[in-house]
Amino acid sequence: MSAVEAATALIASVPYASLVGWDGRVAYGLRFTTETVRRASSAPSDSVTAPWLNSGVSPAHPVAGAAVPMEAEPPSDAVPADALRSGADQAAAAGARVLLLAPGPFVVGLAHGELAVRLNLCGWAAGTRRWISVALGGWTSLLSDADRRAAAVHFAQRHPTDDLLDLGSRWSLVQMDVGEALLRTNRECLQLGRAGAIGLLVSAGPR
Repeated sequence: MSAVEAATALIASVPYASLVGWDGRVAYGLRFTTETVRRASSAPSDSVTAPWLNSGVSPAHPVAGAAVPMEAEPPSDAVPADALRSGADQAAAAGARVLLLAPGPFVVGLAHGELAVRLNLCGWAAGTRRWISVALGGWTSLLSDADRRAAAVHFAQRHPTDDLLDLGSRWSLVQMDVGEALLRTNRECLQLGRAGAIGLLVSAGPR
């Protein structure tokens, strides 16, 4: 199983992830799901670049991490065809996003714009004995009023929780547009650009 296949399986099955903002805010154990959207993402096209932290920061830090060269996009033979949706599905979708159920304090200030973030998840890929760590870099923002209800219904398919009835007070649904993905296993480290990261979300989405 390749790193891309393992990452796809993990995103589709793991229940929780941690979200780290470049401004220092952190939220652990967030429930999330992926969603294919039939509109162009509003995320900037450039890759996400974390600010360099002091040299004393551990390389395991969720923001700092270990630096790897940015690849423009992996060659077509680096991503197995069966790890992604069919070409028809890819063509029909303009993009994909992550929906997260975040506590009220985390979303303070998001009404005034987007926040650069990194979503971290790791574990054993479903149905395998392969450990994989996935870090998705991108921008998080609040959902529009028109989008919130449909997003909540979609979110409930993966996480049927009463907390969705408490949106706007203790909890908020936020969206994340991805700009890159960093995949780590015990054997390899692969960095994907925006198209590759979106491909992971599309592949991990409901079939």
